[in-house]
Amino acid sequence: MKPLPVLGDRKSRGLSTDQGFPASGCTRRDVIKYAFGAFALAGAGINVGCSSRQGSGNEQTADSEFELSGRPKATLDPDSRLPIVWIEAGVCTGCAVTLLGSTDPTIESVLPLLRLEFQETLMDRSGASEMDRLLATSSELANKYLFVIDGTIPAGPTAHATTLGMAARDYELTAQDLVTQLAQRAAAIVALGTCASFGGINAAKPNPANHRPLADFVPPGKPLIRIPGCPPHPAWILETLTTVLTKGLPGLVLDELGRPLPAFGGTIHDVCLRRSAYEAGEFAESPGDPVRCLMAVGCKGPMTHADCPKRLWGGRSSCIQANHPCIGCAAPGFPDAREDAGVEGKTATSPIYS
Repeated sequence: MKPLPVLGDRKSRGLSTDQGFPASGCTRRDVIKYAFGAFALAGAGINVGCSSRQGSGNEQTADSEFELSGRPKATLDPDSRLPIVWIEAGVCTGCAVTLLGSTDPTIESVLPLLRLEFQETLMDRSGASEMDRLLATSSELANKYLFVIDGTIPAGPTAHATTLGMAARDYELTAQDLVTQLAQRAAAIVALGTCASFGGINAAKPNPANHRPLADFVPPGKPLIRIPGCPPHPAWILETLTTVLTKGLPGLVLDELGRPLPAFGGTIHDVCLRRSAYEAGEFAESPGDPVRCLMAVGCKGPMTHADCPKRLWGGRSSCIQANHPCIGCAAPGFPDAREDAGVEGKTATSPIYS
């Protein structure tokens, strides 16, 4: 693979800043500019190495330092912040938008700010100069930054299907080139959303562009954390990244697929408010039933590891509370069963797409 050039000196910090919101209030641009402070609640130096153990279908693991929203209960020291480089590959931008829509805490109210080095959707600059700065930054901060990727990566002859930009001297940056080399320089890597975690909708059949999940591009031995969901709940993002920022990777307890157990240690069925209807054998005959268990109409809650009914979306609802069966969007097999998705993926295929 042709190596990426490291060009020029970094003259700015991108979105990084040590200043808070102006006292007179926030414009929409201010909100976007400072958005990612929601998961920059503090930062200790990152330590390589994760705690990992097997998670059973009935297991629930709660971290007492966090509310269900992902908000830390303790006041955290903002003096040291971990640099984060966030790349969007083959995306719908939903993973970034879900975080911007966090309701507890709200994006506008959370300080101190994140040291976000690159996130193209939120940046007010673009073009070759920013791509050059990204390459220079990743070289400067080698083995010191957290690399977050959402979306899939087209590979091989179809790599050009996702071209993320041009560096100086018209050097084209495909997602495959950029993600591969930035992953090598990162201290640890976060696969954000089901596409990055397992392939998701982009990798569904027939997949003509050969979209691949992030794991296919992670160097051996490099820590990989998966936060699936289409999109993931903002609390899953906040809780996981805050743990890494404050405790380092050893603070995370992961299952065998690299998912944090506080969010993914049990299934949706385990915490479903209709569990009593299931136990009583009361099953809905069609979607939209407001009371009975939805398993007979395709609910994938028993096979999907997540806690949506407990967290709620927007603090208000979830698929099942909206009288719709769980479609298994956080499972490896979403939206279609694939041979590379493992046992969980083969059983959690979405009823909407099968």
